[in-house]
Amino acid sequence: MNSASLKREFIQWRRRERIEKLLFLYYQNLFPHELIYKWLNYGKGHGHFDRREFSFTLVKGAVARFQSFRDCGEWRRALLEEKPAKIDIGALYTLDVKKKTANGFAPCEKELVFDIDITDYDDVRYCCKGANVCQKCWKFLAVACKILDVTLREDFGFQHLLWVFSGRRGIHCWVCDDSVRILPIEARCAIINYVQLVIGGVYMPKKVKIAEENIHHSIRRALDIIREYFIIVCIQEQDILGTPRKMAIFLNIIEDEDLKEVQDKFFEHRCSRDRWFAFMEYIKELQDTGNLKRVHKHIVEEIMIQYLYPRLDSNVSKSVNHLLKCPFSVHADTGKIAIPFDPKDVDNFNPLKVPNVELLLNEISELKKESFCTQKELHSPQNTRLCESLVIFQDFVSNLEKSQEGKKIIPNLVPLQVRY
Repeated sequence: MNSASLKREFIQWRRRERIEKLLFLYYQNLFPHELIYKWLNYGKGHGHFDRREFSFTLVKGAVARFQSFRDCGEWRRALLEEKPAKIDIGALYTLDVKKKTANGFAPCEKELVFDIDITDYDDVRYCCKGANVCQKCWKFLAVACKILDVTLREDFGFQHLLWVFSGRRGIHCWVCDDSVRILPIEARCAIINYVQLVIGGVYMPKKVKIAEENIHHSIRRALDIIREYFIIVCIQEQDILGTPRKMAIFLNIIEDEDLKEVQDKFFEHRCSRDRWFAFMEYIKELQDTGNLKRVHKHIVEEIMIQYLYPRLDSNVSKSVNHLLKCPFSVHADTGKIAIPFDPKDVDNFNPLKVPNVELLLNEISELKKESFCTQKELHSPQNTRLCESLVIFQDFVSNLEKSQEGKKIIPNLVPLQVRY
């Protein structure tokens, strides 16, 4: 090995050493291990938490799946010892996770989870690309959050929803009601099929088709939310009709040569706003004269949905074996914390201001300089930028605990695959 390679290896080793030190201090002082234990134990007592799968991604890159812990103390000790760069949560199993090769080992409970990634909007957002997220493209995720939250609560009656920013480019929703956690795979698929409207990859120009004569009430409700944002987000900020390339993408959604004469109308105007209203007037004229094909009855609504409706990773939601990042876990690339947020205040959430590990530890260091701080205050996450997210998470866990009061504790050992 030459000197250059040795130098690179030494630098990488020092970098890993520094990151592990930061992670140790974070897990020691700030990570809410007790709250997460209470959440995932669901008031069940001993013998529940140790059947839950955790996965640790270590700083050196190794992934350790099927980790389990008897209690909160063992859970905390493992975090301090392993110092994972990322923590993922899996299903609850019929047996201790460490017995994964034993007969009868199978998932028996799993929260219904949703993963919405900003990169899935890359064909309709123009402010950023890839994993980058700014305040403009955050609005795509805000609209998705509002639509999905109201759908799950009003159409399915779910109450215990936890919304979490992933730490970089997406948002997660954990649905934790008792009835949801034991849903068989078929029922999970049915829920996903109900809420999923945008279907198709990058090679499918038109991803939304409303076949019904009358638009379903859940879609009408989603459209009410979308209309609040469409002009600001799509027309003004993303400027979806601002260039010939963007107009071509828009026109490809129509999938009909008869309607593409609207392109001529686009070139009569200079900005996205005027072009959008020209398109709306053109469709209304066809409707009023009876010349709009039946297949295009909902073309305006379909376009608006394609641009702003939630784009779900359906495999994450349907599979009970899929892992999802633990709240308050660290994002391995950005160092930012996966923090819970309030869906009612999602418009005011700023992903650019989410704290990273180093910033939080610096806040603790600054507190140490204050002579009036007690030892407990020095190590309290309530005195850092995690405070607001912790309050949201505490309220969520508290409401879950209240929902368990008076319920008989019966261990669930029935595999999800065979429950009907």
